[in-house]
Amino acid sequence: MDQKIIFTVPTYARRNIRTMIFLQKLGVAKDCIVLSTQNEADYQAMSEAYGDVATVIYKNGNCAADNRNNIMEYCRRHDIDEFMMLDDDVSAIVILERNDGKLRTRRLSPNETFATLRQLFAAAKRAKATLFGLNPTDNALFMGGNVRPCTYNKLIVGSCVGILNNDLIFDNTFKCLDDYEMSLRLISNGERTLRFNYLAVDYDFDSIKGGCESVYAEGGRLSAEIRLINKYPHLITYDRRGKLIRK
Repeated sequence: MDQKIIFTVPTYARRNIRTMIFLQKLGVAKDCIVLSTQNEADYQAMSEAYGDVATVIYKNGNCAADNRNNIMEYCRRHDIDEFMMLDDDVSAIVILERNDGKLRTRRLSPNETFATLRQLFAAAKRAKATLFGLNPTDNALFMGGNVRPCTYNKLIVGSCVGILNNDLIFDNTFKCLDDYEMSLRLISNGERTLRFNYLAVDYDFDSIKGGCESVYAEGGRLSAEIRLINKYPHLITYDRRGKLIRK
């Protein structure tokens, strides 16, 4: 039997949701898409724009973590044990391939996307992972620098995450990087995360208004990074370029 994949999308202050276009191109049914909002204006706008193709939910919140937790609560109420959580600016899932001796990325077709995600859920279950993610960059050169196709207990970027435990609660004291905090907390508690290095998402965080843009503009990312290092000094640090990395 063909198992359904539930796609959840937290969104804030955006009107043309690229991820919704992506999911509609995949042919995902309405009952398999949950679009979460955290203020009344967004709820009304999203209901008008996407109410016919997705379940739109709303709970007041002040950050991405609140929005993610709204999804977690919804999934607990509806006995959805495993599901995808995608940022609202995702255009496609891409795969790293070698053609004519050169590394390139290619967008997965709809059939490939569903088949691949089912494979990832199966692999995560075998590995007893609580959540999984993809390579944080879709740059073929950087993706090709990973020796292993998948790695355990790396930082997981929240742009495209598979969740296998609906009891998780994101830390809403982090106005951004709550995805990093979640993966670090799981690792610190002895649980497993799994990252598939040969896959990534095509998304456009920087050029689309909305999301965590205002938090980043106000220096919120640096503040969150410092908090993460202080909270998990045994797990993360800065590299020579000032990039947050897993120890």
